[in-house]
Amino acid sequence: MQDVIGPYDEGSSVSLFCEASDGEPLPSLTWWKGNILIDDTYNITPQEVVRNEVLLTDLQRSDLMVDITCQASNTNLTKPRTGVVMLDLNLRPLEVKVMPRRRPLSVGWIAQLTCEARGARPQALLTWWREGKEVQGTTETVLEDGNLTMSTYAFTPKPEDNGKSVTCKASHPTLPVEPISDTVTLNVHYTPQLKLALGASNRHSAIKEGSDVYFECNIKANPSVTEVTWFMDDEQLTSNASKGIIVNNQSLILQKVGREHRGLYRCQAINT
Repeated sequence: MQDVIGPYDEGSSVSLFCEASDGEPLPSLTWWKGNILIDDTYNITPQEVVRNEVLLTDLQRSDLMVDITCQASNTNLTKPRTGVVMLDLNLRPLEVKVMPRRRPLSVGWIAQLTCEARGARPQALLTWWREGKEVQGTTETVLEDGNLTMSTYAFTPKPEDNGKSVTCKASHPTLPVEPISDTVTLNVHYTPQLKLALGASNRHSAIKEGSDVYFECNIKANPSVTEVTWFMDDEQLTSNASKGIIVNNQSLILQKVGREHRGLYRCQAINT
């Protein structure tokens, strides 16, 4: 016979009993794991029943579905009789991985992250977390007879998602073990976000003819900007000392402003 017993928890112990009462002379009973003898001690009860009990301790995944055989033998002239069991085990997940890890995501385009967990039996329970809060609405697939569990998280990135963390946790449905996890940091690409402001030393109401005016182009962008351009109305500005115009990347300085400086100022940034 060959039966599957369990499941037993990884790390636990199990006692197996084997009895035989037929044969002349009475048989000896031995336990085998695969082809390895693990116990050859037995006793005979007053009722002439041969009994062998083996204790398997600290069960590991190497014990999963291995033939555990009780063999009864009383002479070299007859074929031994055997009984075989296999152990089913509850196994913790060994590995969890989120992919892709470094691929840039784009604002407005649906992004998809995949989480893979291996080694759990039965299948691992996968959950997604963003900044410490669990995410709902994910999909899950089980492959390779439950050894590989996959979960997909789809979302549309926003600029404020750049640099945020996304974590996949793999836990076991019954074993009292801590989940294992993998975390990726989102790399979200987006066009520059600009905010034009007067320098800290300037107040709009205090600008007078002959004073100096400072503009700051505050920029948020990913990747970083490669070019900043300044305009007055629709005319591009470049540094011109004779006109009192100083362009310094994200800063614009107008020296001794006069009527000729009156207009609409704006900055433009490029990060592609």
